[in-house]
Amino acid sequence: MEEDVKIVECKDVRDAIPEILDGELDGAGAADLVAHMNDCPDCSAIASRELAFRRNLKEELREEYDAPALLKRIGNALDLQDEARNRMIELENDEAQIRRRNFLKIGLAASVTLVVGAGGLFWTSVRRRPELVAETINDYLTFRAGGQNLDVVQKSPKFVETWLEQRVDFDISIGALVPDPFQLAGGRLCSFLGRRLAFLHYKSAEHSAALYAMRGNDLELPDAKAKQLARRQVFVTVSRGVVNLAWRDRNLIYVLVSDLPETQALEFVAQI
Repeated sequence: MEEDVKIVECKDVRDAIPEILDGELDGAGAADLVAHMNDCPDCSAIASRELAFRRNLKEELREEYDAPALLKRIGNALDLQDEARNRMIELENDEAQIRRRNFLKIGLAASVTLVVGAGGLFWTSVRRRPELVAETINDYLTFRAGGQNLDVVQKSPKFVETWLEQRVDFDISIGALVPDPFQLAGGRLCSFLGRRLAFLHYKSAEHSAALYAMRGNDLELPDAKAKQLARRQVFVTVSRGVVNLAWRDRNLIYVLVSDLPETQALEFVAQI
């Protein structure tokens, strides 16, 4: 009985050409495919073109990734990158120097006052006005939000005043009267504006108020609306939902910060 002879078609060979060239086919079937590829002019031509393509590609890749040439190109690219980075740094430094000079000019104009005295000409540093308002309001809002605690809890103004005076280098004069309907809740020490401040907290059922006392020899009162209360000239600022009242008493500055309406806050100050 004769064995069936399997006919190899061109389509089968052309589909298998990559595997044939890679040596990935084996067995009797592989031999038939290779024999057909060698004998068939069309399949042989396709295999030759595939082989030539592979050789050309290998040569191009070898040239493209030749180590010395590749390293040279990388080095040139890094040199260009370094030059660009150095130039950028130079430009940034130039801009930073310009900004620094401008900042120093503005700061000098804003924070240094020329004073002429009996002893001659000298410079004295004066803190900018907005700091007094901004710092006291910020501290008051932080305290009210629970970010600070009282150091002493006591309703007696004399007790709190004495407690604070033992811990600061100035005398506090707040009087014994607590404006109705407020009660004194207590006091605390706080530090900002480059100094230690005394803080007294007053509260009622609906409102709260904080009285700050500090040395004021190098502080300016706010450039704000002024109100005359008896012998006090009080400067009024409303910001961030609270009122800020500042006044000077000899060498001290007092600041009241409260969520009271402005008129009621002024009445509060008039009574302490």
